[in-house]
Amino acid sequence: MKKKLSIFAVVVASLFVTIKAEASEARVVGVEPIYRYYTTYHTETTYQNQCNIAKRTDRGMIERGTNSVFGSIEGTIGTAVGYGIGNEIGGGSGREISRVLGAIVGNKIGNDIGDRNRINNGHTNCYTVPVTHKVPAQEQRLSHYNVTVDINGQLFVVKRNFEPNVGQWIDVSLSVK
Repeated sequence: MKKKLSIFAVVVASLFVTIKAEASEARVVGVEPIYRYYTTYHTETTYQNQCNIAKRTDRGMIERGTNSVFGSIEGTIGTAVGYGIGNEIGGGSGREISRVLGAIVGNKIGNDIGDRNRINNGHTNCYTVPVTHKVPAQEQRLSHYNVTVDINGQLFVVKRNFEPNVGQWIDVSLSVK
């Protein structure tokens, strides 16, 4: 049992012991370039035709506060009808408020009716739109060189970021566990 424990202790100790072997120069006997794949991205632009149902961008000043007062003919008619209904509903000091609210609601309803008429009649706007995409590309690049060196008759492989010539002497430092 003691013999097994001593063998076990030697094996465990050898795992934690580092023997440092240094060589100031080693002769290069082989060089192998190592390549890695990297993903890069570039932007591609394509052009697509888009057709949308033509809606007014101007909803009218009463409804949205933009360029024209009523937005469309239907909006104008809706404003007049809404004002008239508000005039009939309101009474006394509330009549002015009901007129204004009637005009605003009528304008909104009229502009929506105008949009629905344009949709039903198939009015469309078509235009070309640029669409950009990020496209991945695999690119192969040189990572490093695995250099096989001869140190006193033993071969070792070391990494280098430059390519030495076979037969050349290079400085190396090795650690062996």
